[in-house]
Amino acid sequence: MFVYWSMFTSVLFFVMGFYLYHNERFPILISVCLMACGIVSTFHHARRYDEPGWEKDGIRSMDLGFVAILGGLLIYYYGRCGVLWTMVLGLVGFRIGIHCLDTCEEKTICHACMHLFVLAGILGLWWTNNHTHS
Repeated sequence: MFVYWSMFTSVLFFVMGFYLYHNERFPILISVCLMACGIVSTFHHARRYDEPGWEKDGIRSMDLGFVAILGGLLIYYYGRCGVLWTMVLGLVGFRIGIHCLDTCEEKTICHACMHLFVLAGILGLWWTNNHTHS
């Protein structure tokens, strides 16, 4: 019943990227990368954790590639911001937690929470960007 929560939260990456795309104080490259992550991640998470071959296919590789690009862009633009490094520590914790879980239902719920954590962190970076006076 809960095996597709991570797919549903993947769509939110596209929605957030689309929303932030029109914000003048948020980097456009990050917005575009968020939209790309949302599209590819939605296809990737349309499969269950217990389906054979999901770990070694092209869609997962593309998903990880866009996530790596997004991470690089976030470090480039927000590398001095404590919110980013809090996100990194949280993501490490989520990744370890997902690996320790047994069922695909538990894994997808934890992965969906990880997505929501990242989205909240990006909103925090956006808020910091909008309320920092240079």
